[in-house]
Amino acid sequence: MKAALFSNHLSRYNRTHAGLISACAKPLGLSEYVMDAEAFANLSILDDRLASHADAGGDTLIINGGDGTLDVMIARLRSARLKAWQPDIILLRSGTTSMTHRDVGYGRDPAQALSDAMRRDTPWTKTARDVMCLRGDSLPGPQYGFFFGTHALARAIRHARHTLHTRGMHGAFGEALLFATTLGALLRGKTHGHAILDPTTLAYTRNGAAQTADHIFFIATTLKKLVLGMRAATPAAGEFGCISIVTPTHGLWRQVPSLWRGAPVQSAGPILRWCDTQVELALNSEVTLDGELFSTSSETPLTLAIDSPVTFLT
Repeated sequence: MKAALFSNHLSRYNRTHAGLISACAKPLGLSEYVMDAEAFANLSILDDRLASHADAGGDTLIINGGDGTLDVMIARLRSARLKAWQPDIILLRSGTTSMTHRDVGYGRDPAQALSDAMRRDTPWTKTARDVMCLRGDSLPGPQYGFFFGTHALARAIRHARHTLHTRGMHGAFGEALLFATTLGALLRGKTHGHAILDPTTLAYTRNGAAQTADHIFFIATTLKKLVLGMRAATPAAGEFGCISIVTPTHGLWRQVPSLWRGAPVQSAGPILRWCDTQVELALNSEVTLDGELFSTSSETPLTLAIDSPVTFLT
């Protein structure tokens, strides 16, 4: 394994533990490429650093950041300049949520994870995850990620950033608090007019067939587990799992246990689950891809499609 470390110094962990990962990398003989505001503003700088590692025979990237950092790296690796190079990836869990990191199985302590990775003397396990690509005229180019959500999911992220995170409630605790209060309102049917759960119209395709319904949220993901261990649909390779909750919400409480376990939803109700390879969407609402928020309009539809996988070393 010939690895290089790419560190997002703007991520939450790296801001609160300034210099720690860099200090750990030096005695390990690991080259570190810093991802700062300049690199994110001018992505050609990041491309140059990736190309330099590839030209030196590098086969592994250690990415020190969260979900957004990983998505930026995947996007650069799929650019015309770098798409022929397919390095393995090791993740250091230093973002605010780090959903992909948790799903694949990376531990909480980035510094310890880095040390363990560089001193490892046993074979790695290779874990593949399919990537999704989001395209649309309202977006600044193709966007890549592992978890897409609409309506309540996007509103919940904005609410968390403007309330919970400003109060220091990050990670699982903040997620649990927000999830519990929102789920309680959902199970009681208190959705209309709710700051997060208020349903809005979504036009979309389901296995190629056009659908329109008032949605509380729509999710598509290639991850195996979601927030607080909730399980998504179980797609085959080359597919993503979809979950949507439509109105009216009568019978929702009977479906929730199956949804949580990842089992097929048997009873009739507002929860729909299926697997797909491409979904067309049109809505007047924000959407999220791995925590990044994008404004959309029903006049500029979005296309979410499966893309080629990446390989993580665990």
